[in-house]
Amino acid sequence: MKKRLGVYIVIFAAMSILLGACGGGGDNGAPAPPPPDPTIATSVTMTSDKAIALANGTDPVSPERITLTAEVKNYAGTVLSGKTISFVITAGSGTLVNVTAATNASGLATVQLQRDPIAAPNTREFITVTATADSASGTATVRFINLPAAAAIEVALNRVVTDLAILTFDLVSAPAQSAPTLLEVKPIGAAITAPFIGPPSPNQNTFASLLGPTTYSLFTSVIPGITTTVNSAIVGFTFNIDPTIKSLPTFTVTTQPAYFPAITSGGFPVLPAVTEADFVETTIFDTDK
Repeated sequence: MKKRLGVYIVIFAAMSILLGACGGGGDNGAPAPPPPDPTIATSVTMTSDKAIALANGTDPVSPERITLTAEVKNYAGTVLSGKTISFVITAGSGTLVNVTAATNASGLATVQLQRDPIAAPNTREFITVTATADSASGTATVRFINLPAAAAIEVALNRVVTDLAILTFDLVSAPAQSAPTLLEVKPIGAAITAPFIGPPSPNQNTFASLLGPTTYSLFTSVIPGITTTVNSAIVGFTFNIDPTIKSLPTFTVTTQPAYFPAITSGGFPVLPAVTEADFVETTIFDTDK
């Protein structure tokens, strides 16, 4: 028994020496890696102030531009100020007003992009800009089109409204110099028999009317009234565009005051009330194809 115990003691001592030589069971004595450098950019996120612009970069006075913004953050998600950003066009062709910029206190840096007129008259030009800080990068893709002659606008609601009989709203264009000329207003949808502007006729149960310079109403005599489909157009417009414009017009839908709400065929206000946030507007220019 004593002899066996002595053997065990020798073996235990040998193992202790080996483990000590190996750094205590796996710890090789190497120092812990340093934490990541908080001044190094690890993410770049790109956004743009608009998705589409007029290709008139040759205009010496006021070419339309798209402003691209890069937000820079470190590994912890903290924005980095004073970080130099490099911008480069990686797809398409255009002109960057500046190719480098430093981030501000909010970690943001901006660049402006413009495009000369496009050779093919009805062709959009997609341009991708890449922003790089340290080894991180991000991209944004926008498009430019030639001067349009017309625009088609469709108006929808982003929620289901049942028994809708009257819907009144403003369709406002900006900037003011766009001066669009209304060509046509037409109802759209399964509940509508034919496009019409003005007083209803015997064979039409839904029609659209112009109540003012920018105010339109969609009426229906269907009982129950129209049931809208989410994001599906219920009325459409066609406009001529002023050929002297320097930037693409935008069309925004706003509702009338609360005393003229959306009405059901029973004469009751639609609940919950239709507000500006419920409208979805889609604009298609004739050169954006």
